[in-house]
Amino acid sequence: MVGTMATPDADTPYCRLYIDTKESREAVQALLDALTSSRFDHLQVSAPVFKNHGYDPVGLSSRSYDPIEASPWTAEIDAEEGSPQAFETFQAGISAVIGDLRAAGFKVTASCDFEDRVAAETGWNWTSENPEPPG
Repeated sequence: MVGTMATPDADTPYCRLYIDTKESREAVQALLDALTSSRFDHLQVSAPVFKNHGYDPVGLSSRSYDPIEASPWTAEIDAEEGSPQAFETFQAGISAVIGDLRAAGFKVTASCDFEDRVAAETGWNWTSENPEPPG
């Protein structure tokens, strides 16, 4: 997929996921497409997967986990509408998708304005105080 990452629109829900896996971009995209079609309660979302240009796995084992350097893929997930109900549905959907991706063996970190909710609902999200992912 050729494209550029979106600039978040404050009027619509948005979250970037950093996805640490050895799976191909196509495999990650296929799984994410399946999950986003079922986890957002009829809210229309887009979730393109891009190469993470911050990916730099050299030397990661010698320091704390850094999701940007450890993740070959990033997904830009956003919704088409910005009603209060859409924001609630979106946030719940993001947590569900992250849980599903982790259950599939991926290390996933959310970068969004509701990271505390993601951590509470999924059991972890990267922070400087808690950098190591579960498992």
